[in-house]
Amino acid sequence: MTISTHTLVLVAMMAMFFFFTIIVFWQWISRSGIQTNQATCTAKLLNFCTRWYKYGFADDKKPDWDAIKPENCEEVGISEPDAETCKNLI
Repeated sequence: MTISTHTLVLVAMMAMFFFFTIIVFWQWISRSGIQTNQATCTAKLLNFCTRWYKYGFADDKKPDWDAIKPENCEEVGISEPDAETCKNLI
């Protein structure tokens, strides 16, 4: 084997290591849940309203409140907004 072949093998092994490291890191991040607090729930509220705003607050295009993390924002006093609340926020 020549030096260029060794280099290609080394680069390929480094790329595979990097790829698997990213996958493991991504899985680790996805397992850690988002804490339910005032800041994260306010971000959820703004995210919900921004998504709904893109569709002109149409009822049939309303995003799913429960699909956006974190869950249980009602514990900190933030619940699913209506169109008027979103219009006031945006």
